[in-house]
Amino acid sequence: MLILASKSPRRKELLSLITEDFVVKTTNVDERLPNNIEPANAVTI
Repeated sequence: MLILASKSPRRKELLSLITEDFVVKTTNVDERLPNNIEPANAVTI
């Protein structure tokens, strides 16, 4: 069984085209970057 850790309806739709054997499990984590961090630098932190 797969776990889709995303609230994206489109990702759920795409995954369902491949398999029906998955569950959606998400959290309420704030994934926004602080204003002083550039997106390109966020992956190195």
